Amino acid sequence: MTTQTQQFIELSDVIALRCECRHCKAVLLIPIPGDINGALLKCPKCRHEWAGQEHVGTKEPDVQRFVDSLRFVSELKLGCSLTLETKTTPPTTKS
Repeated sequence: MTTQTQQFIELSDVIALRCECRHCKAVLLIPIPGDINGALLKCPKCRHEWAGQEHVGTKEPDVQRFVDSLRFVSELKLGCSLTLETKTTPPTTKS
């Protein structure tokens, strides 16, 4: 028999954006709704570059739009429920 579990998150249940540095593993939580205001340019601990790129600009406005859109859509009065599906572990097979 194969079992499968699906996990869903309602948009209104998302309360923060979690950022983990790929270099030093420091974690930064940005509340939703909230303004990023330069928080994603560099890691607050090791200063490794995150969304800021010298001579290219920053990707931070794109992340801010995502955060703003997530909150806006979660507050819409729709005739359906919107959820996000998360990754799950592969199915397990029982003998």
